[in-house]
Amino acid sequence: DLKACSGLTPPSAVSVADGSCTNSGDQSIWTAKGKDNFHSDMNDCGHKSLGNEDKATQCMKGKEGYSDDCAGCFGATISCTAKKCWAKCIGGETAACTSCVDANCTPDLKACSGLTPPSSIGVVMV
Repeated sequence: DLKACSGLTPPSAVSVADGSCTNSGDQSIWTAKGKDNFHSDMNDCGHKSLGNEDKATQCMKGKEGYSDDCAGCFGATISCTAKKCWAKCIGGETAACTSCVDANCTPDLKACSGLTPPSSIGVVMV
């Protein structure tokens, strides 16, 4: 076993909740209103920033009061959507848009934030 071999005590559970949004402040925001407002916040900030990561990050920070690092995860996702899924998302939150975002941007959002976003997070860029 690991402890006998290495002398180290492994963590009791491996958690994916090691992201930038797992601190108590960001978790309170996410649970209270952030998850419910996720789609509208991401779409609004996507429109306002036109995919610019810094502007999107500041927009998301202003929307709910997320920490800089947590808001940065959302800003990066908006930027990713603009860079990798613009053509599929320009017409709205279609199945093709959602599929593109889920394949290209959602994994990084989960890894960065430690959150599992609500399904279909397509950011509409119209």
